[in-house]
Amino acid sequence: MINTTSSVVTLLMVFLIQTSQNRDTAAIHLKLDELVRATAHATDRVVAAEKLTEAELGELKPKVRAATGDQEERPT
Repeated sequence: MINTTSSVVTLLMVFLIQTSQNRDTAAIHLKLDELVRATAHATDRVVAAEKLTEAELGELKPKVRAATGDQEERPT
């Protein structure tokens, strides 16, 4: 009985934490999208970057760095 209750409570807590994290992530993406749109010389091709594949992100990274003048390779 105690093990079952503990398991159910743990599952509910994981669900609540995951839901909260998803909401926070969505809000951060919206805020960043708005900043990109508000910046006059920013490109909008990175607005939905979270939907790109790893390969597409790898292709886009040097283009964005070149546009910003940042050529230094940093660990990701």
